[in-house]
Amino acid sequence: MAHVARDGQTVFTAPRGLWWLSLLTLVLLVFLTLLVLGLGIGLFMTGYPLAGAFFVLLAAFFVVLLRQVLRNTRGLGGGWRVTLEGENLRLSLPAARSLTRPLTSIDRLLPLADIAMIETRLESYRSIGMANMNRSYALRLKDGSAIILGEDRAQNTSMAHHHIADTAQALVDRGIAMQDLGMSEGSGGLLGIASRAPPPIGTPPPPSPPLPAPKC
Repeated sequence: MAHVARDGQTVFTAPRGLWWLSLLTLVLLVFLTLLVLGLGIGLFMTGYPLAGAFFVLLAAFFVVLLRQVLRNTRGLGGGWRVTLEGENLRLSLPAARSLTRPLTSIDRLLPLADIAMIETRLESYRSIGMANMNRSYALRLKDGSAIILGEDRAQNTSMAHHHIADTAQALVDRGIAMQDLGMSEGSGGLLGIASRAPPPIGTPPPPSPPLPAPKC
């Protein structure tokens, strides 16, 4: 989502609608986790240990799911903001901007002249016949380092968002080249929420090295 501020700056932010939806999902999962855990403990105390163990394990699964939804919520509403200020790019990027890469938050002013190109890669994570598609974007700087902008998630679905693609296109319009590194595929782990293996590193066309591989 982009808008032009009064001083002529172009501001790109994550879609608020998806953040609210993710937040609502998070609240519902917290309630459901507590409910299932309480039911399991109650069954243990009333002499039904096997049934109690089942619901406790189910609550543990919900905790794993909660962790992923929390990361998604923080990535969408954690202050992701890129501002085009004349010949500079103001980056305000939360650490949770990627679901698979361990990143740190970034808050810096980057001259456009320091950007060599934009790199993008489609990443597929498969689990029990389902595929989750994310498109990652990074700024490759002239010193060889890379700044991961994040991911446009849930591609090819009704939940897809494209705020990073819009940001990249605005930079292309300013004369910065964009290189598509193709597609990588990795394991989605348990239902796509646990033990997500990173896509293997392919061999991108020269001269640019590939995006850093996601890590879990």
